[in-house]
Amino acid sequence: MSVRTSSSGFFPDRGPVRYFHGRKQILSDFGKILDYSTQNNWGTIFLIQGAPGAGKTALLHECAEQAKSAKWKIVKINSSALWNPDELRQSLGLKNLKIEGGSAHLGVPGFGQAEISGERSPQTVQTLLQGEKPPLLLTLDEAQTLGMENEFPANQIHNARSVHNG
Repeated sequence: MSVRTSSSGFFPDRGPVRYFHGRKQILSDFGKILDYSTQNNWGTIFLIQGAPGAGKTALLHECAEQAKSAKWKIVKINSSALWNPDELRQSLGLKNLKIEGGSAHLGVPGFGQAEISGERSPQTVQTLLQGEKPPLLLTLDEAQTLGMENEFPANQIHNARSVHNG
């Protein structure tokens, strides 16, 4: 980890910064996306890219603060939360529920009996997100890890796409 120092003290290389300046147009664009998304119940992906040290993480923090001020729920996720329901559930602060199914035996004298059984469908990333009250902002720092070998399971690409399409 690289560390910047100055005569006034120590500055970590990640996260929010003490004095954030610039990027007014980007923050304005982000604010417009928040407004549009809120009014139209619509989602999108807002990608921040740039060279190492350009301030992407600090900008991501400022965007999250702007969304928080607009009454959005902010959830930091890891890349695996895009395809792993348990990871997303943990990020959302939800308890892990394991319901395997159940059955019931019903009988009405003189009319007959019935056996009812069923299994709960497993939760998916999409159903977890649909269960959240909007508006919701998922923040993912270091998204370039999605392109790394073995980071993104090929059999999970549909689940990750459903986050964007949903």
